[in-house]
Amino acid sequence: MFTPEQLEKINNKKCLSAEYLILSNEEIWKEVELEEFEKKSEEEKKRIFENNNKELLNKVRKVEEIKGKILKMLTDDLKKEGLSEDEIDFTLKLKDEILQENQDSKDQDPSIPIIDLDSDPFISNGLKLKSHQKQGQFKWDPKKIKLYLSDSQRDEKSISGQKLRKELEKQKVLNANLLDYLIKNPQLIPEDWKVGENGKTRYIFFWGTIYRDSSDSLYVRYLYWGGGCWRCHYYWLDDDWSASDPSAVLAS
Repeated sequence: MFTPEQLEKINNKKCLSAEYLILSNEEIWKEVELEEFEKKSEEEKKRIFENNNKELLNKVRKVEEIKGKILKMLTDDLKKEGLSEDEIDFTLKLKDEILQENQDSKDQDPSIPIIDLDSDPFISNGLKLKSHQKQGQFKWDPKKIKLYLSDSQRDEKSISGQKLRKELEKQKVLNANLLDYLIKNPQLIPEDWKVGENGKTRYIFFWGTIYRDSSDSLYVRYLYWGGGCWRCHYYWLDDDWSASDPSAVLAS
């Protein structure tokens, strides 16, 4: 019988006459040229498609039957272990979630990086870590990131870092692990992060990680474009933040 992929090729008429389609059953494999299929009558073609669909439907039913038997065996085993109905339901739901996570991992496009926002951040000489919000594994997508500005940063206004930090408690700020990953992989950084709407260089802050010095002054790191490349630095929280100083947060 034709595989679904082969049927799709036939339906879309994308096969070349020299291509071969493979028919199969439990006993033999036989190669048939597409030209031979095209010569068949419409009635014969219809019969081939119907037989193929029946075979696929039977396979699906067989798989569902096997899954039902496995589920019953697992449920019976959990009952023998003394689990209640609610505990069994929770266990089976957890199993499905784990299987889905494993499938999602298999389906992951290897060209899209996964950034570890749980690991310990880089700490420069002379500074110590004040706080670091661990944020799991982040699948890189710039559309998931918003460059946030407080209303107090707009229209030529500015706000102190300490006040902005308090305001940002309502936002999902990103940590410095993402900054360091982008510095090492600058090709990922969107072009429009270089300059803001005001036409000035953007200094993008990663408030999920905050540092302190020996006198307990607080600092946050930022990313910016300067001298023909992406750079990073620290900024003192007692200074002011303007429209050129957005915060990298998760878009809602």
